[in-house]
Amino acid sequence: MVSERIGLQSDSDAITWNWKKYPSSDIEVKEVVECHRLISGVRLDDKIDQWIWNKGSNVTYSVKETRTWLIEDEPRDNGNEFMWCKWIPNKCNIFMWWASMDRIPTLGALRRRNIMVGDGICYLCSEADENTDHIFTAYRISNGVWAGVASWCRLSSFFLFSIDDIQGYVTQMNISKTKKEIVYGVLILTAWRIWKARNEKAFASIDAKMVHIVSNVKALGYLWYRSRFKDCTLD
Repeated sequence: MVSERIGLQSDSDAITWNWKKYPSSDIEVKEVVECHRLISGVRLDDKIDQWIWNKGSNVTYSVKETRTWLIEDEPRDNGNEFMWCKWIPNKCNIFMWWASMDRIPTLGALRRRNIMVGDGICYLCSEADENTDHIFTAYRISNGVWAGVASWCRLSSFFLFSIDDIQGYVTQMNISKTKKEIVYGVLILTAWRIWKARNEKAFASIDAKMVHIVSNVKALGYLWYRSRFKDCTLD
């Protein structure tokens, strides 16, 4: 070990060598010179070794420091910060959060991670590549589901080009804050049920039916929001 061959002079920081055999050939002498060059800037002390992060604030290594270093040059868009809905289950909020970042495991997203599943064609329509916006905004049955839910909630001019349009649409609605929260929760629930229908088709070969999805949204919507907003309606 290197530690068995080098030490410090007692009156200075100079490195001393404890050779088992002093270099004799030209090659060995050359190697000694190169070794001296490599460790000339090294200073030894009696402290216990520790890892030091040489980026950012130069503190002891941590995952937080690494994450800060990785994203320091990435553009930040605080305008699209996800809004959580308090009256629906956390699993629905988390799903919508992932969907808004295009992190749900669609076939397209899996391919980007080098996970090849089938031919990448949408399970629901078998006509186009499967990605987040296709499932929720370009698929025939999903468009029918949105229309059915919009009619139930008495929403006018409701059409989505992207999953992100849900949050923007609710924000711009000219209704009370409470009703906005109800509508927002119903729309998140709708997206979640469409995704559930996709998974039922993918893993259980159960065909997605618009009427069935809308009925599930209504049943769960009534169950969840009436328990919190007992005196509020969507009128």
